[in-house]
Amino acid sequence: LLPVLPMVGVAFALYRAVQRADEYGRIVMLECMALGFGASMIASMALGFLGGIGVAWTFGGWLVFGVGMTAWSGTLLVRGVR
Repeated sequence: LLPVLPMVGVAFALYRAVQRADEYGRIVMLECMALGFGASMIASMALGFLGGIGVAWTFGGWLVFGVGMTAWSGTLLVRGVR
């Protein structure tokens, strides 16, 4: 679990970035985070249902993470924020 500890710093950095942003930047960041979270939850549910019928993937957590980050970055690209 030691590699997870730096993620606390990432969460704190994201919090600070949202707090420092102006209103438009804050809306865009929170919208992108929300869409990434929603996409990762859909992927998580799909993997859960697949696990219920006997299909188990050892890299399922990375798949959920990848789907969420792809949705987050894709939303940023569509919104035109760099």
